[in-house]
Amino acid sequence: MYAPDKVVCIGRTLATLEYLVEHQKKINKAMKTMNLKDLLHNATTQLRDLSPLEKPDFRLEQAVHRKDEKVWEIVISYLVENNNKPISAVSTFAPQFPFQRIYKKVMMDEDGQVAELLMYDTAG
Repeated sequence: MYAPDKVVCIGRTLATLEYLVEHQKKINKAMKTMNLKDLLHNATTQLRDLSPLEKPDFRLEQAVHRKDEKVWEIVISYLVENNNKPISAVSTFAPQFPFQRIYKKVMMDEDGQVAELLMYDTAG
């Protein structure tokens, strides 16, 4: 017995499945071709507004590719103005730097978009 509605449904399912397979291939290719320079560029363009400095000196400190989660876990550092003021007379003799380096953990998805921005503890 011929059921045209079932044939159309199966055709749509196959077309959707083919699209998903092709899309996954593109994602896999993008993930494999993304290099450290790309990671740093994508992160800095999206995070540039975090520092009021004209040249925040973004640096890629760490990069781990989490293949099973399809993300890159990276650590980025950048400069901000040092607003820490001496709190005692003794601390006024310690060197005071005009800038301080901030570290952030960034989870970047397969499209190179920042998915998460987290605090990063440099102590351990």
